Amino acid sequence: MPKEKFFSLNENDIRKYSESDVAVHVFDSIDSTNNEAKRMMESGFSGKAIVAAEAQTGGRGRLGRSFYSPAATGLYFTVIIPPCFPTEEATLLTPAAAVAVTRVLEKLSGCDLKIKWVNDIYKNGKKICGILAEAVADMENGGFAGFAVGIGINLSTEDFPEDISAIASSLGASGANRNKLAAKIATELFALAENLAARDFLPEYRAHSYVTGKEIYFIKDGEKTNATAMGIDNNGGLEVRLESGERTTLRGGEITVRIK
Repeated sequence: MPKEKFFSLNENDIRKYSESDVAVHVFDSIDSTNNEAKRMMESGFSGKAIVAAEAQTGGRGRLGRSFYSPAATGLYFTVIIPPCFPTEEATLLTPAAAVAVTRVLEKLSGCDLKIKWVNDIYKNGKKICGILAEAVADMENGGFAGFAVGIGINLSTEDFPEDISAIASSLGASGANRNKLAAKIATELFALAENLAARDFLPEYRAHSYVTGKEIYFIKDGEKTNATAMGIDNNGGLEVRLESGERTTLRGGEITVRIK
């Protein structure tokens, strides 16, 4: 039996499920929804927005990696968040986004999902979603013009490129209402961002951790280090115990973590 197809992404339908003050832009294909969101902010846009695309030709992940974004099987969108929290709390935005995504996808699918520090959502040991949060500087006034939080979800994707086929999977949600899904995730994220400093989402982030208690290795500045993941600190950092017994905390940025 053929799989149920998705309805096309539609600006009006996303708006219907969104807060009234959220701008919505939908593209058939684009280089990257994060790139478009950054272009908008650099051109003066200053509100809340959802930028979605049926396909991305240059989808991006952390550390310059690409994100496979074929048409018709996934949901690729960026949430633009105005600077509504203290600058020093910006590192909490990615963990907050992971919680927002997990909340909505678990309700949709009934699956038990996990968060692999710092920004990937896993189902049954494989990645189904990636998140990329980027700040856009306000060159005129200093500080930030806003934040672009890109979210790529494999809803029913099956045929992955060879280099990721062993680690990537999909939610298994063909036929889901992607317009409603994008709006619901954005709504969750807006609410968390507006109260980011309270850190109310961190217990959920910790409870969904895919790495806590596991033997891992991390790569920083090209150097591989073995460790045990101990937990998530109050700023979203990954606390680890090195083989020497020394404890340290990993922050986002140029660090890759792998399960051994």
